[in-house]
Amino acid sequence: AEYGICEYRIVQTSEIVFSKNVRLLAEQEVKEQGASSWSMPPAVGSFEECQKRCKNYHFALLFSTIYPVDDIANIEAWAKAGVEHNKITLQMVKELSEDCLPLGIRCRRCEKCGWPNEECRHKESLLASTESYGIHIMQTMEKHGITGFYDSQTIVCFGILFLK
Repeated sequence: AEYGICEYRIVQTSEIVFSKNVRLLAEQEVKEQGASSWSMPPAVGSFEECQKRCKNYHFALLFSTIYPVDDIANIEAWAKAGVEHNKITLQMVKELSEDCLPLGIRCRRCEKCGWPNEECRHKESLLASTESYGIHIMQTMEKHGITGFYDSQTIVCFGILFLK
């Protein structure tokens, strides 16, 4: 199927760069921006739990999608790109016949997430962010030759599908 993926690599899970500092930044973002959600810490579990979950899979499909914009600094454009990127990720998951662990961009589907008092309204399509799992996504992508920046009018989003 055609997904709109720009670049991809299949790597061993052991080649993914995990960083406690990245996880701490995700936790800090939640506190400072009030960005708590089912796709971010602490809802996704501890750093150690997330890392263990990923390491239950042998391979990882790293991929990027790109989105042309007028201004890369436009926060609304980033949110829209993230939603589109997650749709592509979920489309791939739907077509896979095997168990996988998909990670994408922090969920922003609901104006106000119900976490922690209400169940997720979109549980079937919820993706945790790579950062919430403590994955240093830029370092991981660069390590495998996936472009992280094109120009000031192109948003690049990254995702990972962990595969058995």
